[in-house]
Amino acid sequence: MITYRIKAQGYGGGGPSIPTIETTSIEVAQNEIADLIGTDHAVQLYVVDSNGNETRMEFEWYSTVTVNI
Repeated sequence: MITYRIKAQGYGGGGPSIPTIETTSIEVAQNEIADLIGTDHAVQLYVVDSNGNETRMEFEWYSTVTVNI
């Protein structure tokens, strides 16, 4: 089973600002990453295989801003 591990630090802090999050659901991982980025955190995503090997996984973040006047 694949596990996704999310690590995040708040900008300006010296160490981890949240405990590591682990989930087997990519949808949960996506939502957690979006929430963390939205609250100004630097986020790293890792994939952990069944042997416990951790590999960093790149992701892309897109955001749009709409201004109504």
